[in-house]
Amino acid sequence: MVNAAKVKMGNSVAVFGCGGIGLNAVQGARIVGALTIIAVDVAPQKLAYAQQMGATHLVNATQDDPVAVIKELTGGRGVEYAFEAIGLPKTIEQAYTATRKRGTCVVIGVTRTDTPVQINANELVYAEKTLMGSLYGSSRPKIDILNLIQMYRAGKLRVDELLTRTYPLEEINTAYAALEAGEVARSLVLA
Repeated sequence: MVNAAKVKMGNSVAVFGCGGIGLNAVQGARIVGALTIIAVDVAPQKLAYAQQMGATHLVNATQDDPVAVIKELTGGRGVEYAFEAIGLPKTIEQAYTATRKRGTCVVIGVTRTDTPVQINANELVYAEKTLMGSLYGSSRPKIDILNLIQMYRAGKLRVDELLTRTYPLEEINTAYAALEAGEVARSLVLA
C-alpha cells in the first residue's frame, strides 16, 4: 500500500479479495487516508469484515460485475489503485480493467506458477496504466515492523479484529475449512 504502490490521502482504491491479505490492504488504504475504498469479494462475511477494516463500498461479485460497479462509483474513470489479493486470472484481469488512466494495479495474490493472465496491452501505453506485483507489501522489515507495532499500540492498525476464532491443534482441519469457507477473517491454531 505505502511502499510499493505509494497510495496517498484522497486516492481511490479497490481491493479484490477480502481474506487476511485483502483485509490488510483495505485497512492500509484507510490508514493512509484513501477517500474511496471499494472491497470486492464473493463471501458476504468477508465483505462485512472489510467494512470493519475501513471499506467505504462493498461489491459482492456473485451479484454484480465488480468492474461495472467500480466504474459507476468513480464516475466512469475507475480507481487510482486496484489491489488483487486472490491470485486468480479473472480477478487480476478485473482489477486491471477497473484501474483508471494512469492508475496502478498491484497483484498481491499468489497464483500458480503456470497461470497466464490476459490484459489489454494497449492500455499499458494509451491509458498509461501500471501493472505490478508486491510481495509482503514490499516491506522493509527493520523499519516497517517497528512502525506497525507503533500503529497497533496507537489503535490505528486493527490486528485483534482479524483473529476471529481460535482452535486447538486437533481441530486444524476445521480451522482451515472455516478459513476457506469465508467464516473467519483469520483463525489461530494453538498447540
